[in-house]
Amino acid sequence: MAYAAAGPEGKVDIVFHALHYKGKTLRVTTATVGFVNSKGHPSADEQERPLGLENGALASTKPEFVLDEGAELKLQVSTAKP
Repeated sequence: MAYAAAGPEGKVDIVFHALHYKGKTLRVTTATVGFVNSKGHPSADEQERPLGLENGALASTKPEFVLDEGAELKLQVSTAKP
């Protein structure tokens, strides 16, 4: 279970900077473009409270939200420019 303490703005941005595969490292940029909670419900945390996306960040009207193991994020991944 992951608890996201989002602070007063109610936002959490999940970012990856590198992918490691077969001994190689690739620099990347990422943006969250979609998600479902562990029950498969979009736009809601595990307690069915509204949760959305704002500029690639998970955003809630509350200062905290919960996503359990099994929640899925959809990421847009691009190769980073050197």
